[in-house]
Amino acid sequence: MLRRVVQPLVFVALLLLSATGLGGYEAAATSRSPFAASTVADSTYQVYTADGEPAALSDIVASLDTVDVVLLGEVHGQARIHALQDTLWQRALATDRPAALSLEMFERDVQPVLNEYLSGFISNDHFLQASRPWSTYERDYRSLVDTARAHNAPVLAANAPRRYVNRVASEGRSALDALPPHAADWLPPRPYPEASSAYRERFMAQMSGGAHGSSHAPSDITEADTTESDTTDTAMPPGHGSGLTRLLDAQMLWDATMAYTIAEHLLHQPNALVVHLTGRFHIAERTGTPEALAHYRPGTRQLVIYFDAVPDPDSFDEDAHTDKGDFVVLTAE
Repeated sequence: MLRRVVQPLVFVALLLLSATGLGGYEAAATSRSPFAASTVADSTYQVYTADGEPAALSDIVASLDTVDVVLLGEVHGQARIHALQDTLWQRALATDRPAALSLEMFERDVQPVLNEYLSGFISNDHFLQASRPWSTYERDYRSLVDTARAHNAPVLAANAPRRYVNRVASEGRSALDALPPHAADWLPPRPYPEASSAYRERFMAQMSGGAHGSSHAPSDITEADTTESDTTDTAMPPGHGSGLTRLLDAQMLWDATMAYTIAEHLLHQPNALVVHLTGRFHIAERTGTPEALAHYRPGTRQLVIYFDAVPDPDSFDEDAHTDKGDFVVLTAE
């Protein structure tokens, strides 16, 4: 069932890990909860295998014990998808392994703040003021973080700080050469991986061949949850090669940073089960983050779950959904 993209390269620098503020959150969770039934009605979602054969949520759950990392590729803002992710996270916490939650939605430099909230040292209000959460955090992600907090489970702020991503998008990879030394704590070792040919092809098609010919990134890739004044693209004409290359490099910085964060945690705790939440573009067809994770930690056992919101979950669109992940979960819009 599982299909992994494995690359032979690995950064030597992974063995020379710098401190990232994970502190006391390397310990296993000390309490477990029973498997929580999904709050999503069965009639409003359907699970499939990579080739479109009907499956069930229990099949995903049964796979948890066979992998190191579960990558959940979501459509941001879809309530049913978030509820199913809640269910899978609770089930991960109910295993006999130390589960960790990894989130695209927080940037690595706020890990100390996140740790302070998890330990109960600061209030939720102060946490929100200091952690630059996504605008939908309270609605879509707080339940996951608070469940982790209740179980003394680590939460990894996995993403690259947006200020560095924007710098790459506007000036290219070489712009990182001028970063101050402390910035290395919040980024993967450089040079970070180049996009694979498959990922590049998918990215370029998405960016320059959309329905309206727009070169702006969709909401689940480079521009996720940015404001109009904080985007990584500035209305480049379709086919603007150098600009799209910079955007792809910025996208890869996100993927590489998230993958490195996960690999870093597994280096400290090899028996952990990491559940990573991200936009579905980052994990579709096992490219992007899964490839970068295989680069930093070859042999990592990965389970890729691709979510989509569609008019009819009982209808599997072969062109749109075949081989997008090890499992494809379709929910009603």
